[in-house]
Amino acid sequence: MGHRSALGVGSQNSRTEGKRLPIPAQRRYAAADSDWRRAGRGRPVRHRKRAGHRRARQSVPDDDGTKRGGVRPANGAAPAAAGPSPIDSGSCLQRLRDRDGHGPAHRARFRAGLQVRGRRACVGRARHLYFHQVRLLVGRRPAQPRPARLRGGSRAGVERAAHQHVGRPYGGRNRPAGGCAAANGGTAKEVPVNDVILLRFGELMLKGRNRARFENQIVQQIKRVLKPLPNAVLRTESYGRMYVELNGERFEAAAKALEKVFGLLSFSPAIKTESALEPIREAALRAMSRLPVKPETFKVSVKRVDKQFPHDTFEMHRLVGGHVLQHVEGLKVDVHDPDVELRIEIRQNETFVYSESVPGPGGFPLGSNGKAMLMLSGGIDSPVAGWFAMKRGLRIEAVHFHSYPYTSERAKQKVIDLTRVLSDYAGSIMLHLVPFTDIQTRLKETCRENLLITLMRRAMFRITEQLAEKREALAIVTGESLGQVASQTLASMNVIGRAATLPVLRPLVMMDKIDIMTIAEKLETFPISILPYEDCCTLFVPKSPSTNPSLKVVERQEEWMEDWLPEAIRQAVDKTETMWIKPDDKSSEEDRLF
Repeated sequence: MGHRSALGVGSQNSRTEGKRLPIPAQRRYAAADSDWRRAGRGRPVRHRKRAGHRRARQSVPDDDGTKRGGVRPANGAAPAAAGPSPIDSGSCLQRLRDRDGHGPAHRARFRAGLQVRGRRACVGRARHLYFHQVRLLVGRRPAQPRPARLRGGSRAGVERAAHQHVGRPYGGRNRPAGGCAAANGGTAKEVPVNDVILLRFGELMLKGRNRARFENQIVQQIKRVLKPLPNAVLRTESYGRMYVELNGERFEAAAKALEKVFGLLSFSPAIKTESALEPIREAALRAMSRLPVKPETFKVSVKRVDKQFPHDTFEMHRLVGGHVLQHVEGLKVDVHDPDVELRIEIRQNETFVYSESVPGPGGFPLGSNGKAMLMLSGGIDSPVAGWFAMKRGLRIEAVHFHSYPYTSERAKQKVIDLTRVLSDYAGSIMLHLVPFTDIQTRLKETCRENLLITLMRRAMFRITEQLAEKREALAIVTGESLGQVASQTLASMNVIGRAATLPVLRPLVMMDKIDIMTIAEKLETFPISILPYEDCCTLFVPKSPSTNPSLKVVERQEEWMEDWLPEAIRQAVDKTETMWIKPDDKSSEEDRLF
């Protein structure tokens, strides 16, 4: 439907050009004017803007006998019959038709299609006149009857709409309503459908110019987790839409893999079909039939990405909803609180129909925010902290301090198993095993007993920072929670954290222990963490550790150890053993890197 502009003419005072008088004021002053005339008096004095607007509302006969908006002389006399108006609306229309290439044959259509849009001041010598800007509707199709809209979730309205088709059918002007149905009463053709999984992203959609980098990283992660499913294929469409074609693979297996892809907000099992009315209806019925429990109420939500689709959103609500009601017994419409929301996403080449949504881990793609070193103990907190770090886009490498022979090989295997669980989300994680026995024994012999844990933790931070420099990591991640133990009070964390120059990230610092345990159970690290194998920190805990250590006192204690502590830290870094931990590895080979 084309839109063109034309101009009509009316009167306007030179001081009020471009201004508008409210309609109530027009009527009020028009009534007052008639009272003065009946009394035989002169015209009342009023504002020029209002007077000019009143004159603009009066009709003036044109050359052809018709009345148009024009100018009435100030003394109230009728305008001269001979000669055209200073600016004629017909001439404006004629100039517009000449400019647009339309001839006299379109006169009736132009005049019938005038719609007032507003006022504009005239230019040149006729500044006391104003133009009415109008819109010409050229080539408009005749109006077609539209079915009544569905209001309040009425089932009767949806059922009536199921038998009505609005607008031109999708795919051609001569095709009957109903999309794929035959023109002469034939049955609908078989429409190809495909089971897919729609993928949705969270904070990834907020990125600007570097969004492509984030998308490439999450694509690599999705392809990695889908490797055990050879028939599943990841597809990328325009506007950032991604979906997985199952091609015969089980949805449960694909969903279990996708739940471990960071950056994925949610995903839905969907049916992909053609962007036509009848295929969409059939896909909607198929989606409803796959629900594990038969719902009592439902609603239809339509998202039209393809704005050229012939049926608008409200029409699709009625047409699809009515079709579902006809074929599913005992189903009612509830637009406020439905048991099932049937969602339809219409795109240019395909349409997705789905009714379920499975939550994903969210966050950012793994590795999109750099690398960090995780101080991994055998407890409950540190694996959960590592999971949160990966969720925010950090690729982690684990650092574990062991005190063999004070700790057993089972304690070491416990940490390997925890790392393997975390590697399900990362593909593989490098584990650094640091021998810490010499430093612990020397600290116990030389320092104050209540500062033993504080000095041990400061030494661990220094070793982790040196490993981070070699591995090009940018931060240190710990499982500390504020106030949980003596070394995790605010004063202790302040003194211990000053031993490192890299940022220290504490994802669990404000979480309760019960919340951390709940997440550990979901990650399946809790059963491993509670195994009765002690680590180096639990073996050397003093009877009364300091909860409020002084930084000056701690630094003075370290000055007394300058002759051996720096060298002991360097030797611990050199003797560190590393190994790659993968999800499918039952045993890992140690590879000396440093």
